[in-house]
Amino acid sequence: VNNKFGLRCKNCKTNIHHHCQGYVEMQRCFGKIPPGFRRAYSSPLYSEQQLGAT
Repeated sequence: VNNKFGLRCKNCKTNIHHHCQGYVEMQRCFGKIPPGFRRAYSSPLYSEQQLGAT
């Protein structure tokens, strides 16, 4: 779903910046997650290893 700040997952409600979309496309959705985890998960500082890319 598009919003004025970027993208938002319909399932887990995680907000994603448009420029971070490439980092999270390969991730599976975790479903509903605790609100405190959402901000940390949306960080663009994840490396490819942390994302599970091979």
